[in-house]
Amino acid sequence: MSDREYIELCKRLISDRYMIGAGDHWRQRDFETLIRVVQEKSGISLSLSTIKRIWKNDFDKIPHPTTLDALVSVLDYGNWFDFKKSENQERKGRT
Repeated sequence: MSDREYIELCKRLISDRYMIGAGDHWRQRDFETLIRVVQEKSGISLSLSTIKRIWKNDFDKIPHPTTLDALVSVLDYGNWFDFKKSENQERKGRT
């Protein structure tokens, strides 16, 4: 899987866990809630514009590793690498 595919998976898992729904239909308060949860879990404060760019796929380069680490922290992963490794192993287990 590419990093973009992992980002999409991460977004889907976050939406499912917090029952927010697809990012296309998020409201301002949904983004703000995610920012608050990320801050509580990771200690990293992400900006509203960063979260919106990620959720709307409005980025040319893969987000900074610290941003990705912060996002996966809400899924109880230590960092982006752990998330990718775990999801890759789960995919292999399903095939």
